[in-house]
Amino acid sequence: MSGFELLLERAAARRGDSPAIHTDAGSVSWNELLRQVECVAGGLASLGVSLGDRVAFWLPNGLPYLVTHLACARLGAVTVAVNTRFRERELVDIVSRSGAVALVLAPEAGGVDYLSVLANADGEALGRLRHLIQVGPVPAGRGAPSPLPLAAVVDYASLADAAPWHLPPVPEDAPVALFTTSGTTARPKFALHAQNRAVAHGADVARAFLYGEPATVVFHALPFCGVFGYSQLLGCLA
Repeated sequence: MSGFELLLERAAARRGDSPAIHTDAGSVSWNELLRQVECVAGGLASLGVSLGDRVAFWLPNGLPYLVTHLACARLGAVTVAVNTRFRERELVDIVSRSGAVALVLAPEAGGVDYLSVLANADGEALGRLRHLIQVGPVPAGRGAPSPLPLAAVVDYASLADAAPWHLPPVPEDAPVALFTTSGTTARPKFALHAQNRAVAHGADVARAFLYGEPATVVFHALPFCGVFGYSQLLGCLA
């Protein structure tokens, strides 16, 4: 087995309570990261997210992005990357064509009111979305995040408090991430990546950039929603 689940469990077994990621709120150990991933996976499963489902991420870098992505991988769901610089047109195109059933978003980040952008999007085109998962507080005076008729609002904190997911792992070649190509002459095409190939690529990155050297710390300035930032993240996990 060479999927994401084994990758994370091996890292937790090997590194335990040593730091996995440093955030503004403090450090999170490998054991704690694994626990959070198991809980969020349980929360997503309670929403009906399962093998093969698409979950769109319109979210800045941060611990919730990492945890939710690994939780989706645990369920065999596919992360659909949506750049946080994208607005209504690009959001609707990627989410609708990918068939995403859930959208993970920050209500507000970097001075951008993402709820307002979503509210101005074509709700009919986003009709397949069943859940809007909000990461972070809603701006004061704001109510529901959008007029999408079939999408229920879910707070990320409620997923993090769910019972852990401990069912058998998904196939190692299950799809894990969907990225868009540049789309210079037409709408972007989708490139789908499998878990075992992503894990193998992460190992290659780690070897090439010596991430395995003692006390190595990697600064994540590149966005996880792009393939360069995602490759760096895979290397750190490996």
